Amino acid sequence: SASVEVLRMHFVPYGMEIKETTVSFTSGGYNLEVDIEDIKQVTLLENLPDKKLAKTNGGATDDYLLGKFKMEDMGNCYMYVYLDYPLLLQIDTTETTIFFNSKNTKETEQLYKSLSKRIAQ
Repeated sequence: SASVEVLRMHFVPYGMEIKETTVSFTSGGYNLEVDIEDIKQVTLLENLPDKKLAKTNGGATDDYLLGKFKMEDMGNCYMYVYLDYPLLLQIDTTETTIFFNSKNTKETEQLYKSLSKRIAQ
């Protein structure tokens, strides 16, 4: 039921794992996997772009944005974002844009460095 899904979303932290050929994003029901070769660039941002967002399939609270959204001037994007934590990754792929952060800014920075290295290879 829907109420169980909402509970899961609150207790499942977002995850991002850089594997051999893919990067996977995990959360309570909005999982995504992208090929590293499809990633065009990775940018470390201090804040989300100040653009209109419309939720197409996801969750939005005062604490997080999760799932699929449409962003003004950008089109479809995926959000794995804790709103009260600075630093987030913008990952532009051939298909979409993904925004991701951790509650631990050092972890977000480390993921940025690791992924930047991988796509430079």
